[in-house]
Amino acid sequence: MAATFVTLRNPLGQLVFQETALTNVPVEMATSEETFYHFELDNTANSATTYFKFYITASAPTLASDTPRFLLPVPGNTKVFMFMPQGLNQGTGTFVIATSTLASATTQSAPANAVSMAVLG
Repeated sequence: MAATFVTLRNPLGQLVFQETALTNVPVEMATSEETFYHFELDNTANSATTYFKFYITASAPTLASDTPRFLLPVPGNTKVFMFMPQGLNQGTGTFVIATSTLASATTQSAPANAVSMAVLG
């Protein structure tokens, strides 16, 4: 994994989170409350749908039992851009995984190839 954070001076957001090799291993996006405005989710490396799952928790989630706060499905061979003009506010901390498994309370299978994402918060 290769997560990076960039601080911005921008009226829309102050943080860019980028992950270039996201799989089914939880990656911490934020350690405290954050509002997210834009998601760029890249699943062009896979032919099957990949589910980007976001967990709101202060520590890494237990994937076989914790339910994600929200998930964004991205079809195979696709890059999705999602804008939230009012922002999506998340409390405590935020973790993300990419998985080929839709269900929550099961083992989360990694996509065939790692995916990437960028978030403006």
